[in-house]
Amino acid sequence: MAAKEQPKLSFIDIVTRADAQVIRQALEARIKIDDLLGIREEAYKKIAEIENEIEGIVGEQGTFEFGEPPYPVSGFAPKKVAAKAKVPSAPVIVKKGGKSKDVESSIDGSVNS
Repeated sequence: MAAKEQPKLSFIDIVTRADAQVIRQALEARIKIDDLLGIREEAYKKIAEIENEIEGIVGEQGTFEFGEPPYPVSGFAPKKVAAKAKVPSAPVIVKKGGKSKDVESSIDGSVNS
């Protein structure tokens, strides 16, 4: 026999329709969330142990880059690849002529006198 799917509960449903069934469903949901958070904490602990073991093999802390998590994880926003900022190049000074007044020309072709 298939298990009956529980309807999703909102905070307002729990507060305004505070009958025994709704409160029981909210409690069951909270217990399941707490269990899942415990499993999540164990997974983070295991990841930390693995990373420490890798650093032990490398021999120095912080030299091995682990990179981003391969799956979306709450609290770890994926890094967005930002477009490189265009850095203006320094003008190249070209002196034209051997006269007392020199003319400077930059790479872009503009002439400053």
